[in-house]
Amino acid sequence: MEGTQDDGTLAGVAAAIRVAGIPLRLEILRMMRERRRLSPSQFAAGGGATLRESAYHFRHLRDGGLIVLHDVETSGGTAQHFYALSPMGRAVVGVLPRLAKALAGAD
Repeated sequence: MEGTQDDGTLAGVAAAIRVAGIPLRLEILRMMRERRRLSPSQFAAGGGATLRESAYHFRHLRDGGLIVLHDVETSGGTAQHFYALSPMGRAVVGVLPRLAKALAGAD
């Protein structure tokens, strides 16, 4: 199957798994599924990480195509960027419950 279109698809899936494969990033994706949109500062305020750590992981998720910029709100000279799940991000989050169930059954 070398050189087929499936190679590109599999490479994209592998890249998404690599980007998402950090527990904090999976938590960000899970929270986005619940809230529809989320900013790094909202995630940090929830105690998930510092703002700096949150921004770092949001950047990787964005660059990896798992989240997209939803909108920007400005207030008092600062801008807050809100992100939403991309179709690939929704797909990754969608398999998390099955993976967790499989892991629990592996014991």
